[in-house]
Amino acid sequence: MQPRLLSFYCGYFLVLFARSSLLAYLPLKLLEYVHASFFVVGLNYAIPYIAQLTTMVYFGRLLDKGTSWRRYHALALIGYLALTVQYILYYIMAQGTPDALMFLLVSIACNLFAAAYIPSVRKFVSALNAVEQQGAALSWIGVVESLSASGGGLIGGFLFALLGIDILFVIAALTSSISVILLVVTRPFTLVKIVNQPTGGTMAIIASPTRQFDISFKEVAAFLFAVSIATGSFFPFFSPYMVSIGGNPALIGVTNALACGLGAIMYKIMGHFLDNNHPYFVLSYGSIGYISVFMLFLLFPDPIIAFIAWAVPVYPYFLGANYLVARIMPIEQRGRGFSLAALVQTAGVATGAVIGGSIMSIGMQTTFNSVLILGIASLLVSAAVFMRARLKH
Repeated sequence: MQPRLLSFYCGYFLVLFARSSLLAYLPLKLLEYVHASFFVVGLNYAIPYIAQLTTMVYFGRLLDKGTSWRRYHALALIGYLALTVQYILYYIMAQGTPDALMFLLVSIACNLFAAAYIPSVRKFVSALNAVEQQGAALSWIGVVESLSASGGGLIGGFLFALLGIDILFVIAALTSSISVILLVVTRPFTLVKIVNQPTGGTMAIIASPTRQFDISFKEVAAFLFAVSIATGSFFPFFSPYMVSIGGNPALIGVTNALACGLGAIMYKIMGHFLDNNHPYFVLSYGSIGYISVFMLFLLFPDPIIAFIAWAVPVYPYFLGANYLVARIMPIEQRGRGFSLAALVQTAGVATGAVIGGSIMSIGMQTTFNSVLILGIASLLVSAAVFMRARLKH
């Protein structure tokens, strides 16, 4: 792997590590702050996605307006800086008497700009690889995301148990700051200059897809939206759910780490599977996998069962959607394509989190079950969308 490409993945790992170290434990701490409630916890999970809805497509279009590496670089830098500022402000606000609503406001402001890195990262990796290798290439993004989530969840859980939430804010600010420095110093996006070359050896770009698929982008979008409503409705409350059934909070970080470690392996398997077969299996894996996990949560409210179910790496299904974008769209439109796919997923997660938070504000255990039933219903809709698309063609 080229040194600049390695520095790109290192920076991406660090900025995601920052988020992952906080993800499982901030909901538990928010419940102790002023103006806290389960509805606010749900909003806190949804707000980054809602904020990104307003800017995601704009950044994708901005990226597609030119082929200069500076566009990739500038958008990634904006996104990384926004997340760094967010974590620094989190630490400042956590001192004294923290207000949960202030955390929401900071999250809104910062995530309006944080969305800039998403199309930049995905199009960059896609642009450096031939069409026939998009599955394997894009799977590397998933591997980095999984490893950062695994490390962040495990280390975050250990430090949270020993030292509390403040140390996680400090670590998040430091690691995201290092990602910014790596981006500025090593300039990995200069590798994208190869896009402008008519020939490029093993990294040549093949702009036009060589294989047609009998599923439309609209059908993929409907599928993503339904799955994301399910995950968004329950995932923000997994930590309180584990505590409510007698689980040790330390287990949350361990099970997140295990799930993401297995997910890194699954991403590479899915990537090679996609490049040699059809993406339909990967999409159906998402629906069936999450239905199974949610059923286990619903029928067996036991911390050990929850630990095992949460560790099942279902989320790599999203690689199938990104793969279709890379195969269906030419390189000059992929920024918008990846943005739209992320936008649909974001909208679903935000919708699910708001609905889940509203239900959770009613009570405790019975509402956990209600949210799980809602998630299963949404997943059944995703399966129906997928089957309709397959039978129609």
